[in-house]
Amino acid sequence: MTWNELYLQTVFDSSVAPAGVHTLSVFAQYVPYQFRDGSWDTRREEVGRVVVDSIARFCSNLPEAIIAGLARDGVQLYRWNGPGTQLVRLVCAFNTTAAEVDDVIARAQAQARAAAE
Repeated sequence: MTWNELYLQTVFDSSVAPAGVHTLSVFAQYVPYQFRDGSWDTRREEVGRVVVDSIARFCSNLPEAIIAGLARDGVQLYRWNGPGTQLVRLVCAFNTTAAEVDDVIARAQAQARAAAE
């Protein structure tokens, strides 16, 4: 499981994707910069699946709704953001409705409130 920040750009700007498609950026923490076994090249898809699976606990149409995805690793993000980056960025395009997006956000907020109590 990972800790994820989700950004749904198309909720605010529908011009960034074709009609009926949404974009989702996920910043997933904390992921090793280096693996004990394998490398980012050999384990990138596995890490992407872990991130999607952690979100799918709250979103019933994942991973089936994902059209395409791209996982960026800590090495790549280090080049962009500098030292201290221990996260994965997963960018997905998926088919869903605005109501489903709103429902996912509401459920995640409710769980976060319950966990804080």
